[in-house]
Amino acid sequence: SISIYLIPLDRLKLFLFRIKNPSYLFHIYITVYNEKIYKRWILFLESIITYNGKIFCVSQRIYDALKKLSKNARLLLPPVDDDFFRNINLKDENKKIRIGYMGRLDYGKGADLAYNYFLNSKLDRNKYEFYIYSYPWKNDKFSIDLHNELKSQNKVTYIETKLFDNPVEVDKFLAGVIDETDIFFLPYRFMRSTIDAPLVPMEVMARNKPFISTNLQAMQDINYTDNNLLELEMLESVETIDDRILKNLNNISLIQRNLDRLGYSTSKISQKLLEELDKKND
Repeated sequence: SISIYLIPLDRLKLFLFRIKNPSYLFHIYITVYNEKIYKRWILFLESIITYNGKIFCVSQRIYDALKKLSKNARLLLPPVDDDFFRNINLKDENKKIRIGYMGRLDYGKGADLAYNYFLNSKLDRNKYEFYIYSYPWKNDKFSIDLHNELKSQNKVTYIETKLFDNPVEVDKFLAGVIDETDIFFLPYRFMRSTIDAPLVPMEVMARNKPFISTNLQAMQDINYTDNNLLELEMLESVETIDDRILKNLNNISLIQRNLDRLGYSTSKISQKLLEELDKKND
């Protein structure tokens, strides 16, 4: 198998090539769920027409929508490296309880909501500390403005992260950040600026750490408990977030059961992918 990315104009060429060469199978991995119904169904229908192999879906809700249209739809969560998973807490218990945000400085990811909460939380600052691990998105005014504001203040610790070329370095850095953090606040407004099964909460769970997030369908599908997701209108309620933070600091057993349910380690996802590629289309 060979993986390629096709720009929209090349998909017509692929379709014509496929018609002339029916023995070749072309698969697609759909990672975006467009909130606008007509755009979403155009993408889904175009994928079914253009690709004659498996239609892999990065999230449960994409799969649930596509399986109604094609018998070749398959759920395939984004993988996290096997070595990234662990089931013990390595943090020094004498340190302050750290609440963190990790991810790009992005409006859709709610980076500003996390920052505002960290500034205004009523939790005892002698016991709790607030960290933002992030980086700005070039040519995005929202991202650059927030980056500059974070650099100019000293109430919230801002760790400007860098993009690594080496995946081993990426995993090492992320593991260190997650292990030093007790709970994450990930207040997504929407998923269209990330893949539909967002990797950050999946990486956080892989290290057996809890998170508070938004009650979006994509989050519900990978979530491990009922009381850590907030409605969008609650994302600015400091008291509500404080309460959820305190109630969700110790949920390791729930997280572990959820990891067993989802099964998104690289070895499991790779095995599932190879098995599906070996099967004939339905």
